[in-house]
Amino acid sequence: MLCTSDEYGGKLASNLLVGHVHALLAPNFGDLVFEINASEDPGTYYGGEEPDFFERDPALRLMLNHQNLTISWVDPFIQEDEFTLIAQDLAGLLETQLPLRNPNLQVQIMVFDVEAQQVPRYEMDYFLFSTVNSGQ
Repeated sequence: MLCTSDEYGGKLASNLLVGHVHALLAPNFGDLVFEINASEDPGTYYGGEEPDFFERDPALRLMLNHQNLTISWVDPFIQEDEFTLIAQDLAGLLETQLPLRNPNLQVQIMVFDVEAQQVPRYEMDYFLFSTVNSGQ
């Protein structure tokens, strides 16, 4: 097997991202009691990018390598339009105020009816800090 990543370094970078996201969202959305998860994605990069899966500095690694970020919470009474507004606000806050730029950050925002449920009631996906030029 080939080693494509220093997984420990990826976990450190992911933990740093989760800390930044929590600090950003908690003051305005703390009542959601959200769960934030992040993981490095060593299998995805686009032309022109220069990922470094062995970088030891977590802050630098966050600016070089892709991350997948999930924000979720439980609310059995939320309506779809309310969820949509919250998800858009969360993504907008991340894109404008996150103190770092993670290339092509994949963000998945979900709400569940109950804690143990596997399938979200509603979910939205966002692609932030795009490095991909669509040519338009």
